[in-house]
Amino acid sequence: AQTTAAQALATLLWWTWQRVLPLCIEPEVKHQVLALVTWAVWALVANMDPPKSWKTRWAAKKAPSASGSVRPLTAPLADDSLPLSVPRIQRLRLRLLGDNTDVGGVSTGDVASALLRGFTADYHSNADPIVDCEGGIFEKAWDGLLDEPVDFATALNGDRWGIGPMGSWSIQDRVQFDQRTTVPPFEKSATQETVSLCAGCPKKLGLAGCAAFRETLESTGFDVLGFEGLHRNLHTKAESRPRELVWVNKPFPGVLASFARYSPEVGACCSGLPGCGTAVLDIFEVDKRPLGNKNNVAMLYLAAPHVGTHKGLTPGKLLCAIQDAGSNIARLLREYNWLACGEGCKERERIGWKVIDVRARAEYCLSNKNLQADPFFQEQLANAKDGWLDAELVRGFSPILMMGEKPITQKELLDALKSSKFLDTKVISNGKAFLRRGTGVHENERKDEAEEEKTHEKQEKAEDQKEQAGDKKEKAEDKTEGGKKRKAEGGAGDEYPKRRAPGFARDTTDMPPPMMKNSNFDCRPRDAERERGSQRHRERDRRHKDAHSHFDYRPRDAERYRGSQRHTERDRRHK
Repeated sequence: AQTTAAQALATLLWWTWQRVLPLCIEPEVKHQVLALVTWAVWALVANMDPPKSWKTRWAAKKAPSASGSVRPLTAPLADDSLPLSVPRIQRLRLRLLGDNTDVGGVSTGDVASALLRGFTADYHSNADPIVDCEGGIFEKAWDGLLDEPVDFATALNGDRWGIGPMGSWSIQDRVQFDQRTTVPPFEKSATQETVSLCAGCPKKLGLAGCAAFRETLESTGFDVLGFEGLHRNLHTKAESRPRELVWVNKPFPGVLASFARYSPEVGACCSGLPGCGTAVLDIFEVDKRPLGNKNNVAMLYLAAPHVGTHKGLTPGKLLCAIQDAGSNIARLLREYNWLACGEGCKERERIGWKVIDVRARAEYCLSNKNLQADPFFQEQLANAKDGWLDAELVRGFSPILMMGEKPITQKELLDALKSSKFLDTKVISNGKAFLRRGTGVHENERKDEAEEEKTHEKQEKAEDQKEQAGDKKEKAEDKTEGGKKRKAEGGAGDEYPKRRAPGFARDTTDMPPPMMKNSNFDCRPRDAERERGSQRHRERDRRHKDAHSHFDYRPRDAERYRGSQRHTERDRRHK
């Protein structure tokens, strides 16, 4: 900034020197005036504080009041990028979401079941809070989800899509129920750090439709209208960075920090569902916590779909969106607790969340709720042999196709469905995949190329180990007395140590008897011939050794015998 200002100053001074000063003052005082102006402007530029530039000061004057504005979000690039100390959330007060959506054919039990399915879609971890649900509706929905189907027909007719490891949550007692008829938004006798879910309006993202929360926060001294502007700005920022946690520190008095997470899966089945994809977590300051209890640390805000705001909302699309909203709540709280404990974000778990979402969308595609409003898949199932559908049809289902930046591949779809208890999968020998409604039977007649390569490598490695073991055994036998004796008998006079020859094994059983020496004749070659023969043999052995040093270059017994025959015949003729 200082360099740019200096360049502009030099241009201004040159223009002043050439054009303005000769017209205004006498030439003899022109130099003194120019030096004075240069010194004053340069001192102003050199001592300028960059955060206090004229643009920043002018923007501060034009900014609205503190209750309706927020600071720019800080990107969570590292654990130390969060300057404030925030508490870890131990419990979540889960309330009914989307019970007043004006969608026919959807009961409060269906909404509670979808919300619980989404929240428990993944295995629980230490970063997940304990869930306190309203008794009655939630307890009945939870028991219905835990009950296994009695027979195959019940499994096909029932809506069991998107169910995760709920038994793990139940065994660890991570889902509890409040049997009171009326549950207040905040608990006066809370003993652990607790956050309460507030179901808001998707159009304004404020507390206009949450009378209980609005009254409690107003009695605590909050500016309730400030939450509307805060949630809008956070929704815009989170929407630009989907599936990531964003936050703002001290947006207005009484709020320590606000966190948000946007999930595009919430509106993937119904044209985006504006306003419903972002979950916002508002952390209160200690002296501004509701009901005077320091354990009421936060409010969790989430807007539910509504038929008046979102057109084309069917019962199946509503329940699918609520289930995705439940998953978004669980992931927001888990990532927040990671940051609160100083652990940071874990990309491995984020990849696992995508697999869970793909499986849930594929199961929803063939569920009763979707088939009631989807004539295309009704016709495909009616014409399918034994209920088997081409996997490419399910992969082209819009909620699956719109997930992520790249289209979901067939391999990713089949990998996600390996843990499904609602769909059967089958891959035939030519690589084509099929799906059908079932009980989670998965067949694969075609191995993956990677698996085939691994199997081939294992076989080659086993063969190499077997050969090495045979060599070691043969060496060990050679060291024994019997081995030494055989070596002395069979390799006497050999210049090189005896090694196993490559190729087929030796068979000494059919060897002819050795030639007897004729004592009546002198079969020895002349000295010159003997010398030339030995030279040729040495040269042959040397070349053979250099070219095949890892082979047994000694002639076999039969070859040795034939060679001795030729030499004997040659000596006879020579003599």
